[in-house]
Amino acid sequence: MWLLSIPFIVFLMYIQPVVIDPLFNHFHSLRDGALKHEILSLAGRADIPAHNVYEVDMSKKTNALNAYVNGIGSNLRIVLWDTTVERLDHREVLFIMAHEMGHYVMHHLFWSMVGSIAMILAGLYLSRDCFGVSAAGEQN
Repeated sequence: MWLLSIPFIVFLMYIQPVVIDPLFNHFHSLRDGALKHEILSLAGRADIPAHNVYEVDMSKKTNALNAYVNGIGSNLRIVLWDTTVERLDHREVLFIMAHEMGHYVMHHLFWSMVGSIAMILAGLYLSRDCFGVSAAGEQN
C-alpha cells in the first residue's frame, strides 16, 4: 500500500497547482507588469524555472497576506494573494517573494513530499494494530 502511495503523492504535487487549486480559487496572471517582471527576474536569479506569476482572488475569504511557490516540473507556480498585491508596495512584495522562493531553493517542497511519504508509512505501520494485522500481513 505504501509503495503505491509514492507515485500518487508525486502526482498530486504535480497536478495541485493546475488542477486542484483552481477548483477552490480563481487564478489569473499578475496584472502589475512591472511587479511581475521584477518577480520573474528574482526567480531567474534563484534558478526557479517560472514563466509566469499568478494572482489568486482571496480577498473575498480573508484579509490575510500570503504568497507561495508550489508545484514541480512544468507545473511550478509563483502565486501572490490579491490582498498582498493590494496592500503592500513593490519592495515589500519582493521581500515576501524572496522568502517564498527561498523555500524552493532550499528544497522545502521536496522535503515536504518526502515527509508526506514518510508519514504515510508511519501511519500505515501504526494503523496495522488497529486492524489486527501482524507484521507478516496475517490477520490476528
